[in-house]
Amino acid sequence: MQVAHLNKVEWFGQVGHREGGVDFKRLLQGEEMTPNNFEFNLARVDESYTTPRHRHNFDQVRFVFEGSFGFSRDQTQNAGTVGYFPEGTYYQQMADGPSQTVLLQCASASLAPYVSFPKLRQIVANMIDNGTGEFNNGVFTTVNDGKKVNRDGYEAIWEQATGQKISYPRPRFDNPIIMQTDNFQYLDIAGAAGVQRKVLGSFGERRLTIGFLRFDAGATMELDGKNSGAHLFYVLTGEGEIKGQPCEPGSAIHITDDEAVSFSARTASEIYYLRLPSRIPT
Repeated sequence: MQVAHLNKVEWFGQVGHREGGVDFKRLLQGEEMTPNNFEFNLARVDESYTTPRHRHNFDQVRFVFEGSFGFSRDQTQNAGTVGYFPEGTYYQQMADGPSQTVLLQCASASLAPYVSFPKLRQIVANMIDNGTGEFNNGVFTTVNDGKKVNRDGYEAIWEQATGQKISYPRPRFDNPIIMQTDNFQYLDIAGAAGVQRKVLGSFGERRLTIGFLRFDAGATMELDGKNSGAHLFYVLTGEGEIKGQPCEPGSAIHITDDEAVSFSARTASEIYYLRLPSRIPT
C-alpha cells in the first residue's frame, strides 16, 4: 500500500517536450517501464497551456477539480466531470483559463511500457544535450540532409526511452468521453453498511474502472485488492483512517492486487476511485 498527501508533495515542473503552463504534484506511481506503470498526479495549468493534436499509447483519466479545460473547439470539461482519454484516440489540449485536474496516466491494453515523468524529463535533457534535435510547441524537430523533419515530441522521447518503434492501437472511440458525474446515482453496497458506490464506467480489456465511494460517519469497508484488483483512491471530502494512517482531503491511496485493507470514515466522506488495469506478469 502507498499513501501520499497532497499538502506534503512539492510541485514538479513541465516534463520538457511540451511548452510551459503546466505543473504537477506526483502522488503515486507504478512499476517503471512496464505495462503496470502509472502516474497519479494533480495537474495545474494556466490559461496559456495548449498542445498540438495528438494521441497516446496509454490511457488517461482526468477528473477536473477546479476550473475547466478544453480539448477541442467544441469539447470542454468542467469542474466535477471525469474524462476518459483512450489510447489511440486523437485529441488536443486547449486551456480554458486556470484549472486543476486529478490525472491518471497508465499503460493500457496495447501493453506499451509507460514511461514516468522523471524518466521523460531525463530523456529530454539527454536529447537536448546531445544535439539530437529541438523541442518546440510539443513538436520534436531534427534535420536530415538539410531538411527539417517534425514529429510529435512524446513519440520521439518514448522511442528513445524504450528503444522501440512506437505504434498505436486502432481507436476504440472517436473522441474522449466526458462523464457528467452528478447524473450518476449512488447505490448501496451489500455487506458494507453506510457505504454507497457510484460507478461511471469500465473500459477496455484490462477493465480500467472509474467511480466514487460515499461513507457515512463511522462506516467501514474493506478494500480488497485480492478479489477486485489494484485500486487508486483520492479523498475528496471528510476524514478517515486506513491501516493506521490518517486520511483527509487530498490523500491518495494505492491498494495493490495482493492486499486487503479497511478504510474507516471518522466523518462523512466522499472518495474518487480508479480500478487500475488488470496486472500483467512481468
